[in-house]
Formats: sequence, C-alpha cells, structure tokens
Amino acid sequence: MAPLADIMELRDRYGFCAVVDDAHGTGVFGRKGSGVEEHWGLKGKADIHMATFGKAMGSFGAFVLSDPVVIEYLVNRARTFMYTTALPPAALAASLAALELVAEDASFKDELWRNIDHMRAGLLSAGFDLKESVGPIVPIVVGRDADAVKMQRMLMKKGFFLQAIRPPTVPTGTSRLRLTVVRSFSREQMDNAIEAITEAGRRMRLVP
Repeated sequence: MAPLADIMELRDRYGFCAVVDDAHGTGVFGRKGSGVEEHWGLKGKADIHMATFGKAMGSFGAFVLSDPVVIEYLVNRARTFMYTTALPPAALAASLAALELVAEDASFKDELWRNIDHMRAGLLSAGFDLKESVGPIVPIVVGRDADAVKMQRMLMKKGFFLQAIRPPTVPTGTSRLRLTVVRSFSREQMDNAIEAITEAGRRMRLVP
C-alpha cells in the first residue's frame, strides 16, 4: 500500500496534485469502507480521488471525487467521459446500494478480512512469496513468464482460476498468479485452494 501520509506531506510542501486511484481499496479499507484515505485518517485530503464499482462493489462503472472546477473540466474535456455511454440506472442503483451496505454493516469487511488472513497464512506457511501485499488481491510470485502460465493451467485443471500476470504489468522475473479473495469463500473452499496451489507450487519447485 502506498505511504499516503508521506505523499500528502510532499504535496503540501511542493504543491503538486495528489491523485488517489483506489480501485482495490473502496469497500475494503477504512472503518466505513471508503478506502485507503479513510484507512490512513486522510479522508478527503487527495486532490482527486477515483475508484471503480467493478471490484468490491460487484457492479461496474467508476467515479471521480474532486473540487467542482475539476469535475467540470473532466465533464467537458475528458475524452474517456465524453465519448462513452452512460451507465444504466440499474447499475448505478446497485453500486449505491453496495456502498451503503458496506458503510453500514461492518460484517461485510470483517468476513472478507478473515478470509484474506486465512488464505495468506496458509500460502505463507507453504512457503510462497506473496510480496508485501495487503488486501484481497494476493500475488503468488512464480518468476518466469512461461512458468506462471504453466502453473495457471495446472490449477485450471483442478478447478481454480488464478490469472497469470506477466510483464509489462509486473517487473521482468516476477511473473505471478493473481489470487482474489472474496467474502463468500467457505473455509473448505479456501483450504482446498491452498492445497491445490501448494501441490502445483511443489511441482513447479517453488515451495518445498
């Protein structure tokens, strides 16, 4: 996770524009699920805050929060906004309802974090390199591009889909599988996944 407090301190000192892209933080971090700004006690401090409804919210679309003058500029000048199709009202209603649920019921986040902790503990115990990841996106570092794809296919045959992430998305030599933990996973499902990933990792000589 980015050291947001340090970034904001530098922003205040040098006067640059601080933009927070909180695609993976909304609905996950902060007491009310507002994201990383709330998590660090810096809610509303970024000059521009944007995030998606397509991850924790389970819908699609995105939003931008900023001063009115910035929003007006984006509405009139941002090609990605000007030349796109408006979201269906049903999708907007679903997104707003999801935001309200997360803000009002802490159990959604609590259950998610219990699952995150369980999956991470199991994979770390097996010997996998998970980098310094925080949150429901768990990277399982494999190394070579071809090995990441091979391990993805091995797990797919077992009924588990973990996307292989390769350069240029990640640095050369750090290709990985991307595991996404969700709140609805049962303990049995998670244990089965840990077992399958560990077995594949042993075949790939990633873990003992």
